[in-house]
Amino acid sequence: MDAGTRESGPPGGIRAERPASGAAAPAPGTASAGGQTGTARPDQEPERASGTGAEADGGDDGQGLEAAQPSTPLRPMVRGDLIPPGASGASPPRLVSRPEPVYPDRARRRQVESDVLLLVLVDENGHVIRTMVKRTDDPGVGFNEAARRAALRATFNPASRDGLPGKMWTELPFSFRLHQGG
Repeated sequence: MDAGTRESGPPGGIRAERPASGAAAPAPGTASAGGQTGTARPDQEPERASGTGAEADGGDDGQGLEAAQPSTPLRPMVRGDLIPPGASGASPPRLVSRPEPVYPDRARRRQVESDVLLLVLVDENGHVIRTMVKRTDDPGVGFNEAARRAALRATFNPASRDGLPGKMWTELPFSFRLHQGG
């Protein structure tokens, strides 16, 4: 009967039948609308989903973690691969230099200060190639854009996994204060 067949699958409607044609899993957060990730097993989906946000550890209750670890690397690391935060054998990028952002004129005229926390994607050469505002208290006077411009000029020692450099998202904070050297 049909109902028995439906109930045999895992909860949430994720099925074990997945195309094996994908040579590599897509980077976290870039999976297709169907969420298919090549040869991944259904018990890995919750683990992958928790690692796509800003959290590095994905604080789940540990269920499924042991099952996902033996097959976590779907293929060997290649230079330039996106490394998920908290991946085994991975080291995060380390900040080498961070240029000071230009204080926005509108903010200076209004005597406004701010803190901006960016998520930056550091490539395998240590350059910032993308930015996203994670947290800000910018009242709309240009702090976010000033922080982004400065972040794109920052340099890092790139992240690595298995001894090879790769891309990784990391946080980069900026504080805008008026009383510098005054």
